[in-house]
Amino acid sequence: MTIREGALYFTNPTSGNGGILGTGVLTIENGAMLYGRCATSETAASNYPLKNSSVIVNGKIHPGPMNIYYNSYIDFNGSNVTFNQGSEMAIEARLGTGKRCTQLMNIGKLTINDGTTISMVFYPNYNPASSVTSVEKADSFIIFKAATVEVGDVNYQLPDLSQFSDHLYYDYSKITNGIIKIRYREATGIKPIGADEQVTVEVISTSGVTMMTYQSTYSAVKSNFRNIPIPQGMYILRVSNDKGSRQTMTIRK
Repeated sequence: MTIREGALYFTNPTSGNGGILGTGVLTIENGAMLYGRCATSETAASNYPLKNSSVIVNGKIHPGPMNIYYNSYIDFNGSNVTFNQGSEMAIEARLGTGKRCTQLMNIGKLTINDGTTISMVFYPNYNPASSVTSVEKADSFIIFKAATVEVGDVNYQLPDLSQFSDHLYYDYSKITNGIIKIRYREATGIKPIGADEQVTVEVISTSGVTMMTYQSTYSAVKSNFRNIPIPQGMYILRVSNDKGSRQTMTIRK
């Protein structure tokens, strides 16, 4: 099945055991969108999974109805899912028992290639400043679950946390586990890092080992990373300047 344009909405069937979008390869073309849910809980979603042999995303996947903020899960029944350059994974985060978000689940191998966008919107009543009040606390959102994951150079389009508090920042260091966290820092008044600012970059493997550090302008962090002599693979870059601003990104060598 191929979604070539427009948006296709689906919801869990009232009978049967899933497979509502067929059993062959599901392709979402550039400019097209698939949105909807298998169910509103992980347990129920596993009873009504998609049955496609694999999924290729060149457009957009949005678990859940648009801007209604349900608990929504899309279960891929162990199939492989690939996001290509220019594609988007759109997530909604909301309040609930713990911090919940819509989720892509039960994926075999998830490949998120360079140039993919991961976007998120918050439920209108969600204010992370009310729960993330110290460095010991964090709000965690599990946006996908997969047996194996490869994450490239991702573009993040997430809500501006400064509207809630200058203390808050995003932590992407566990994105290979499908986790985005909102954390707290003590310093206030920290400004975003400018493109021409000098920064220190700490290169960390996905197993948590610091491989090396290097100096760069912020705008050249990624291009300089690709020139350093380390093995191919996924890495976490922790970027900081002398003013206390910090940023974390994931990148593939």
